[in-house]
Amino acid sequence: MWARALVVVAVLVAMGPAALARETAERAAERMGMVADQVVRRGVDEPRVLSAMRAVPRHRFVPERLHAPLADRAQATLAELGYANVTVATGDGYYGWPEHAPFDAILVTAAASHIPPALVAQLAAGGRMVVPVGPAFATQRLMVVEKAPDGTITTRARFPVRFVPVTGHHGGR
Repeated sequence: MWARALVVVAVLVAMGPAALARETAERAAERMGMVADQVVRRGVDEPRVLSAMRAVPRHRFVPERLHAPLADRAQATLAELGYANVTVATGDGYYGWPEHAPFDAILVTAAASHIPPALVAQLAAGGRMVVPVGPAFATQRLMVVEKAPDGTITTRARFPVRFVPVTGHHGGR
């Protein structure tokens, strides 16, 4: 049984096949180093998370403005990479995707000034959200938000991070 997850990002844009072929080996080594230096070193030890971080060619995705042609390209790239169970949608990530909630996990990849209430509301009972919180272009805190089976919300600050700010209506302000 797969968990339902929401990943909030600005957008994913892919590089073409020729660029990918030139960078595959070099980027794989960089990716392994990044996982060791930035993920494992900070205490992440969940085998499935580490496996995904080691496997996904993150260099193929770069931040850009959020609009339909870029989202279409991201969907095609994810399909090309074999991720058939992913749906890409455009919109203001601050508000999540309420028509598809609840989600067992929500991963936010842009910093907001506070934990978005709409995303907390979209967490399933027993769900977890990871979200960077803090001022734009400054040090933020990576927060873990958990919703207990009874609906009780707990938050924990994990460690300092720096993410691009949320854009859209709230723009992280």
